[in-house]
Amino acid sequence: MKKRVLVYSHDTFGLGNIRRMLEIARHLVEVDTDVNVLIISGSPMLHAFRIRARIDGAAARRTICERFGSRRTTLTLRDLFLEAVR
Repeated sequence: MKKRVLVYSHDTFGLGNIRRMLEIARHLVEVDTDVNVLIISGSPMLHAFRIRARIDGAAARRTICERFGSRRTTLTLRDLFLEAVR
């Protein structure tokens, strides 16, 4: 059974939290082949990093987060959380 992990990294100023969260996500997908990770960040720089398979990133807008832009999909905040808990 596939497992989904949703993590949030609020990093609108520096890049330390994004790097740390990417390392955690990399570890999770390495130790369990059934895990997929979605990282939501306040930083628009998230997509500047190399993101490996089974890890996706979505940059949350700095204003009220009604939509997230992802490389693979665009979800409303409600749909995102409904998808994560499914």
